[in-house]
Amino acid sequence: MSRSYHDNKFSHPILLLSVLFLSLSLGACAPGVPATSAPASAPFATTNPTLRARFPTYTPLVLPTNTPQPTKTPLPGLPQATVSFFVPTATYDWSGLNKYLERQLAAETIEAATLASRQALAQFLGIAVEQTSVVSTESVTWPDTCMGVYNAGLNCQQFEMPGYRILLSANNQVYEYHTNSNGSALLLFTQQ
Repeated sequence: MSRSYHDNKFSHPILLLSVLFLSLSLGACAPGVPATSAPASAPFATTNPTLRARFPTYTPLVLPTNTPQPTKTPLPGLPQATVSFFVPTATYDWSGLNKYLERQLAAETIEAATLASRQALAQFLGIAVEQTSVVSTESVTWPDTCMGVYNAGLNCQQFEMPGYRILLSANNQVYEYHTNSNGSALLLFTQQ
């Protein structure tokens, strides 16, 4: 057998106490309390008369500016200690770090461009990448997207592009690859 809400013998007194507490709480906030006027400069100025009656204005504490500072009076017979704090005010020269990072980035991009060129040559010749070797690498700025290789069918965009001229050796021959800065675009240069 299930019990309903009304079967609880304590539900009515709890309900009555709740209503009584709510009515007393709301009655305390009822209008009719005489209002005191708050100056406009007060931090808690309000137009609600109940709030103004409960929270009258307060005057901020103003300290005098000519308060004498305490003086240090040494105690007789005790050693005097001096405490000083070291506050570092160093300025850092980041140019060395920037140069280091630029060299690291350049080394990584040369390695990436060289590896991509070696893989392309190995695929072109049908040999293993290990059978190719690097003769030289040279950093260049290509005048266009054709990177100095002008074959029929290539559409060249005219803007400067940093990259590398990489000479590779395989099967007793030297091959020249032109790449962009990271090796994602590369062309085999052939003499015409």
